Amino acid sequence: MNGETSPTRDGLGDMGMLASLKAMLRNSLWCAAQRRGSVWTRAAVVSLPVGCLRALLRQGDLWWQHRVDGVVLAKTILSPLVTLGVAVMSCAATWVERQRTSNRQT
Repeated sequence: MNGETSPTRDGLGDMGMLASLKAMLRNSLWCAAQRRGSVWTRAAVVSLPVGCLRALLRQGDLWWQHRVDGVVLAKTILSPLVTLGVAVMSCAATWVERQRTSNRQT
């Protein structure tokens, strides 16, 4: 073998397995972040008021004039949900980064 990495069954060497393990750890951290209540709470506190304000500014005049149809209703519902989705991803990214930093320090 003269110092080379030995291939595994799938053709990856030791470095390939290490990269694969790092990817699995990264994915498991993202899954763990999505299951954390604190991530969802922080995202909801930040994003739902902003999303509702966006919906009010964009579709409020149509609601005020009673010209609500299916499209306006869908936009009004989706605006806070899109904002929530972006905030959840941001809060999850922060949580994952904190976990990685604490794992490096220990």
